[in-house]
Amino acid sequence: HRSGKFTPSETVLLVFRDFGGVIAVTTITTVWAFVPLLLSTGIIGEFIRPIPIVVSTALALSAGAALFLVIPYMAVFLEGQFPRRVILLLQTLLYIIILTAVYFIMPAGPMKWLLFLLAALLLGLTFRLARSFFRTVTAWKSTTFGSAWTRFQDHGVFSFDRLSVWYAKLIERILSSRRARRLTLGFLIVFMLASYALVPLGFVVNEFFPGDDIDIIYVGAEMPIGTTAAQAEKAIQELLPRFQSLAELDFVLAEIGASAPTDSAVSITGKDYSRLLFTLHLIKAKEREKKSSEIVTELERTFADWNGGKITASQLSGGPPAGSDLQLKLLGEDLDTLEALAEKTKQYLEKTSGTSNVSVSLSSASKKLSFIPNDAALSALGLSGADTGLFLRTLGNGFTVKEDVRFDEDKRDIMIRLTDKDFSSPEDIGRLTIATQSGVQVPLLSLGSLELRKNPTLITREDEKRSISVSAAVDEGYSVTELNAALEQFADTELRLTDGYSWKTGGVNEENNKSVQSIMYAMLLSAILIFATMVIQFNSFRKALIVLLVIPIAVSGVFVIFALFGIPLSFPALIGVLALFGIVVNNSIIMVDKINKNLDLGLPVREAVVEGATSRLEPILLTALTTIVGLIPITLSDPIWQGLGGAIIAGLCFSGIAKLFFIPVIYEMWFDQKPDGEPISKQAQLV
Repeated sequence: HRSGKFTPSETVLLVFRDFGGVIAVTTITTVWAFVPLLLSTGIIGEFIRPIPIVVSTALALSAGAALFLVIPYMAVFLEGQFPRRVILLLQTLLYIIILTAVYFIMPAGPMKWLLFLLAALLLGLTFRLARSFFRTVTAWKSTTFGSAWTRFQDHGVFSFDRLSVWYAKLIERILSSRRARRLTLGFLIVFMLASYALVPLGFVVNEFFPGDDIDIIYVGAEMPIGTTAAQAEKAIQELLPRFQSLAELDFVLAEIGASAPTDSAVSITGKDYSRLLFTLHLIKAKEREKKSSEIVTELERTFADWNGGKITASQLSGGPPAGSDLQLKLLGEDLDTLEALAEKTKQYLEKTSGTSNVSVSLSSASKKLSFIPNDAALSALGLSGADTGLFLRTLGNGFTVKEDVRFDEDKRDIMIRLTDKDFSSPEDIGRLTIATQSGVQVPLLSLGSLELRKNPTLITREDEKRSISVSAAVDEGYSVTELNAALEQFADTELRLTDGYSWKTGGVNEENNKSVQSIMYAMLLSAILIFATMVIQFNSFRKALIVLLVIPIAVSGVFVIFALFGIPLSFPALIGVLALFGIVVNNSIIMVDKINKNLDLGLPVREAVVEGATSRLEPILLTALTTIVGLIPITLSDPIWQGLGGAIIAGLCFSGIAKLFFIPVIYEMWFDQKPDGEPISKQAQLV
């Protein structure tokens, strides 16, 4: 259209012919990048499931709008005026909408209809004046200023004409020299390998979900076992005034017998007066100087001198609830051995810099009276452990003889158990007796001993073994990944587990490993689907591979930007990397498709490559720029999504430039078999 050789309608038809199939294929490839995320399971799967659904739906609708709404209506805008019937329809609809709004806004009264008719006449006169104004504007376009305005409409603020000419000359010069082609390709390969090395070298930090600056902090107090309600209330009255020194505090709520939602190692059954919870509501993040994570660390130091119990401060982590930052699960059969191992691990974490809120999942909030049988005494009297166990079960909980026995209209269970008169205090156990097979009553204490032992409120099993978890939080400024690696090394070298006992990581580290594994599977599946689609589109494996090779180049740009700006490679960042699979190949498809069309028209390979790359320079740069601008708000608004937006922006910034040289060079090297310097007289044969 800019050349003046085609009418607006012809231009639209040519665009539809050139880009109709490309729009459909690029939409499919982008969808392939997101659909595999639906295979993710667990908490992370639930968290990210809306992303592929929303993105795929939006892409399908936008592709339909581009093909059947945007492209046809471009003919109308390029013509400079709408058809008369369209103008009349729009004016009529606008007239009716405005009159309806005026009718409902006008106050009720005897003069309402007269005023409404007057408003209708005035509105009609306004529409006539508007039509006259637009006719004046149309005539104004023929003036000097009008011509400048038309050029602005056609070319915009920035013109890519000079850039396209410079780019065409540069590509022609590179493709004409074998040495220049090899240097260009070698530079891209070296840069890509060096950027990938930044991850194992530690320049790119791994983090499951980055911490967020939130407005709620939890402070938990654990007092000695047996604390009464009066003592708990007194402790609250003692601790509440100490929060007043916190300048960022808005208000605080205190609870007895509650635990923070961040404390996954605590399971409270019934009323436990030994636990207190203070929920601190902070002022808005914009109005305070400190982040919530810094306030948590400050509170830990402030209450370290409180001698009434243990104080822990915490906040909810960003993203889904994945568990503690550090967690080591100990598995085995003997509970005492597991407790000893857990205590050793707890001491290690408490001495490690950067850790806080160290806790053990096995909570012994109360004690139980345990009977330790004497196997020799039982055997001498012909008793078994099962007999003694049944007796003690009847003593403690009762024994159900028969269930659902009908009594008139009710159904009840028949249970045998000792009443309060038989057993009202622990001292009464000494006079309990058990009948032997010969009918002789033997005192219970002659068959064993009674001991007061810990009564765990929560015992978990994993892999058919008992398990105890030791958890801790990681302070601001410390790496969860590095501390997890140190904890694993401690478990390998210092715990010295015997046969039948083992350990495994949990919490954030476990979820991180699962999520990374699911993302890797999704990336592999996406690459296979995209490659298959490209093979069908181009009918060539090598051309499809050219498009696919742009992906690792784009990912290398992510690692470089993340290392320079200290952005952690979080789970949302991995989603952004996966999104790059579909985004970066789109512009590559546009370029390769144009080169193929040039070859179909009979152009030599080099000329087809140069013209195809040059003609697609503007759409490639503009689509990359619009995507980057659209992602800037989400990248700057929330630390959780900083990695996702930053990964896409970094990948587009580098791949947008790299592909402008990589695709022409690799296409020339693979498909143009003519020696350097030999003139091209006919279309090169494609493999």
